[in-house]
Amino acid sequence: MKRPTYMPYDGSARPFTIGLMPLDPISWIEPDDDLNRYLAEKARLASERFDDISVAEEGPDCATRRTRAEIAGALQCRYLIFAGERSLL
Repeated sequence: MKRPTYMPYDGSARPFTIGLMPLDPISWIEPDDDLNRYLAEKARLASERFDDISVAEEGPDCATRRTRAEIAGALQCRYLIFAGERSLL
């Protein structure tokens, strides 16, 4: 297994300050070499067992739908990943 890129408790950060800095909107997520494997597995699960693995509020104005759309839009712009309505992204 590959060592994690970020080790928040390795002594290099001041205690109790983890997560207090704003994220860079361009690089807030960093896909690694396993991205395609994870996306393929998510797509497989979504196509075979979507109702078993995804639970969300219903309705056009629900927070889940808005949040998912915002995250998917950011990822699509940066990484050209398609995230449809029945996506686990």
